[in-house]
Amino acid sequence: SAPLPESSSGGGGKSPNSSSDLGSILRRVHGAKDKHIFRLLSTIANPAHAPSARARALDELPKRAKGLGPAVQSWIRTLARRVAMGSLVDASCVEHCIILSQEAYEADDVAV
Repeated sequence: SAPLPESSSGGGGKSPNSSSDLGSILRRVHGAKDKHIFRLLSTIANPAHAPSARARALDELPKRAKGLGPAVQSWIRTLARRVAMGSLVDASCVEHCIILSQEAYEADDVAV
């Protein structure tokens, strides 16, 4: 799971990474009335979506989570960054490279 944000309360009590804190954050996210949070996360996580759509979702997600509190907003932002890593190579780019290399091979334009 995504790491919990650092607690700003400097004194005793539970550690900021306790499972009860994570449980509280997850309950707040799950109980959110705005279910667009999950749609935005799925857009961010899907490398098949257009980069512009993913960027818009990354911009809108913190705004949607703002009403859930700063700890939840920070956790969702961290989660979004992790799932946004997705596919690092565009599949269409790989396909074009294969086609170009085949054309070069067939034209005997290959340097060895």
